[in-house]
Amino acid sequence: MSSPDDLKSRFNRFREKKYALPLALLLTFIVCSVLLMYSANLCFGYLLVAVVAYYLPYYFGLKDRRKLAVFGAVLMVAIAIPFGLMIASDYQGFEGSTVSTDDRSMFDGGVTPFSDVDGRTHNYTVTVSDPAITNVSVAINDWWTNTNINSPNFNYTMTQYVDVEGGRQFYLEVQLPEQSMYAFHFSALNGTEWIRTDVTVGPIDMPSGDFYTKIITGTILSTFMTVGILFYLLLVLTWFADRSRKKAIEMQKNMNFPPAGDQKSKEKFICSECRAEVPADAKTCPQCGERFDDEPEAPAAAAKEDEYYCTDCGATVQESDTVCPNCGKKFED
Repeated sequence: MSSPDDLKSRFNRFREKKYALPLALLLTFIVCSVLLMYSANLCFGYLLVAVVAYYLPYYFGLKDRRKLAVFGAVLMVAIAIPFGLMIASDYQGFEGSTVSTDDRSMFDGGVTPFSDVDGRTHNYTVTVSDPAITNVSVAINDWWTNTNINSPNFNYTMTQYVDVEGGRQFYLEVQLPEQSMYAFHFSALNGTEWIRTDVTVGPIDMPSGDFYTKIITGTILSTFMTVGILFYLLLVLTWFADRSRKKAIEMQKNMNFPPAGDQKSKEKFICSECRAEVPADAKTCPQCGERFDDEPEAPAAAAKEDEYYCTDCGATVQESDTVCPNCGKKFED
């Protein structure tokens, strides 16, 4: 036996073990978790996660689609939790970043402190190098309640500034309304047109426990909306394909079509009733339903002891007759 065949045989024997399916489910969780964490860097990353989540358990014997549907729901939650923990940990260790415009007419825009659960008072600053800019606005967006950065909840005009190296530093102290996660950007009119910086996260004003809970909950919802939809779409499509295949096979059986490769399937004759082509081994015509008997029915028993039937035409003949009155066949004594 060749090496590939031997490997395939070993693998098939492994699939029959009782512990093979639990190990496959665990492997599915591990692989999907890793793929989800790097899905942003993978081409069709979410689709790849959904394909692995469906076909790996299916290949190891989990072919009941109801059980697959339940497993899919549990898996979406299971892989979203470590992904959410990773995102929350990254944000918790994040100290904030600065933003600027493409032409650097506004730069080093940021907020301090980046995290302040108690007071929720923050100082937004940005340095302006363009002398045509006389005032700057800071737009603050509540990350949880409004994800459209272009329509912020809060927009403050910054008119106070101090001279610093490279320009003027505009600043504004803001009391944020509630514990939440925020994002912000700066915009200004340079005399002819509006310019704006990039958007960045900050500040994060909420206890760590609440922050982790919101991040994980949001990640679970996001996973269902991306990977989950693709997984269940794959489940429905494969179910429909299997159902169509079974119907086609059942239809072939009902029409008495011979199995593929049968020599008799190549032989046909013409139905005497409707002139349709009929397979040689068919018992009935698939077009009109005419029955085909292999042998003619035996004639009924003679009505009288001195009567019998002609062997050529089946007509009733008297015992004393030497010639069939119907076909003319002669009977020997």
